[in-house]
Amino acid sequence: MGRLADIYYEPSHHPAGFAEAASLIKASKEDPDKAENHFLHLSENYTWKMGLLDVLLSTSHWLLLPALILGLLYILGTWNYDYFSKQNIPYVKPWPFVGNFGPLILRRISFPDNNLRLYRAYKGHRLTGVFQFTRPRTIIRDIELLKLIAIKDFDHFMNHFTFTNPDLDPLFSGNLLLLKGQRWRDMRAILSPSFSSSKMKSMFVLVSQCGQQMMDFLEELVRKNGN
Repeated sequence: MGRLADIYYEPSHHPAGFAEAASLIKASKEDPDKAENHFLHLSENYTWKMGLLDVLLSTSHWLLLPALILGLLYILGTWNYDYFSKQNIPYVKPWPFVGNFGPLILRRISFPDNNLRLYRAYKGHRLTGVFQFTRPRTIIRDIELLKLIAIKDFDHFMNHFTFTNPDLDPLFSGNLLLLKGQRWRDMRAILSPSFSSSKMKSMFVLVSQCGQQMMDFLEELVRKNGN
């Protein structure tokens, strides 16, 4: 009985609950050897299970690290993707890290076609939210809203997204659509008089003629190449 009690209450050999221990102690009074053998069998079985559990836990550490890294990367690549949902603005579901430019990066679609795809994503809405990588951008679809942005309240929308280096490409970087701050104000003041209604009407004929010449040239080029 003393040996049985020592084995059962040893912390490293604790195979059963108190109810089973009580039944074993009761059985040991009737047949001590049988009860002790049964208890030793339970103890060995418990030790084997604990060894298997240790192996599984040690393996899970190696599995946990990649899962943790992937989880952190996903959070990093999507941390700002709830920007439009918080403001109840419809938006095109983005990909992690690349936003709505995934098909473009994979060369499945051209840049203009990708923009057209995003523009047509939510017909009937005044604007649509898209993501340029992780940066939120807005596509304006409503003509009245465009007038407010470009004419009436233009001074509140003077900063534009710049994707060129002025030092490497000073000509294209001087485009009104790419300028910011005071440079944008100065350039707009210079160009605005050139786009008055009277001057636009006088330029329309010339622009139309140039466009027709280009179309004729392209059609002739297609006929020559047979494509």
